[in-house]
Amino acid sequence: MLDASSLVIPRFHDVLGDVAAHGHTHYWLHGGRGSTKSSFISVCVVLLLLMRPEANAVVIRRFSNTLRDSVFSQMTWAIAALGLDQWFRARISPMELTYLPMGQRIVFRGADDPLKLKGVKFSRGYAAVIWFEELDQFDGIDAVRSILNSLRRGGDDFWIFYSYNPPRTLWSWVNREELERERRADTLVRRSSYLDVIESHPEWLGGPFIEEAEYLRSADERAWRSEYLGEVTGTGGSVFDNVVAARLSDAACRGFSRTRCGVDWGWVPRPVALRAHGLGARGAQAHHLPGALGQPQDAGGDGVAGDGGAHLRGRSRRGRISA
Repeated sequence: MLDASSLVIPRFHDVLGDVAAHGHTHYWLHGGRGSTKSSFISVCVVLLLLMRPEANAVVIRRFSNTLRDSVFSQMTWAIAALGLDQWFRARISPMELTYLPMGQRIVFRGADDPLKLKGVKFSRGYAAVIWFEELDQFDGIDAVRSILNSLRRGGDDFWIFYSYNPPRTLWSWVNREELERERRADTLVRRSSYLDVIESHPEWLGGPFIEEAEYLRSADERAWRSEYLGEVTGTGGSVFDNVVAARLSDAACRGFSRTRCGVDWGWVPRPVALRAHGLGARGAQAHHLPGALGQPQDAGGDGVAGDGGAHLRGRSRRGRISA
């Protein structure tokens, strides 16, 4: 069998040792794209079955129709990478991997089919290893706890893995739960990113991946930090987080590739508003002109908006708005 540490980036070497020693029960791994956290967990799952003859594994995603092309493929990769193909048998229906010498199984379930989850039984051993992939897609920590209550039976030692890319908003349940996990003695939390990978194994990601990441880094650092570093970059209070207030010259406005005017209504503080917008010459920026605001004076009257330059005129007839 291949040395497992050669399949793991240095960022996870101490975590691998902790898993082998059962230093914690919960392993909370989050990070950006290309951080190899799922690859690491798949290697751990296989190793734990080899080290613990009574151990079986359950791999869970929110939706069962995503299992085959994600975690099932990931687990078969780990088995092949460790040189253990001949010792495992793969089945699609039911979806499982069986370690032939001992009869231990790795089964795959979706949280959208609770009856199949509750019905997981093993002829030998128990579900000692549980992996929640794409944790942020689950309905909340209560749903996760309910699944664990169904599976954590028949043994004393458990290894529970959680992996996900953090949502941008701080108020996502999984981001708030991560703060709680930092304080729990039974949980090891580790964040990783593609930067950890390219330090030692850039070939695992390839040039195109790295080029795309670096392009986003230069074009939109906030998005890069969220998508590739796995940082929580927003509070969730803003619909748009890339709005900049600026005074535009007449020449800049004349350079718009296109302009549009329209009417908005239904907001209580300003029931009806006339608005003007412009699209930058290269199409990369949208401009909202705040001076072009107004509202019809009554149900049958005209409304005029303007700041001393161009004017917009809207008219309301029988409760309907036109511009």
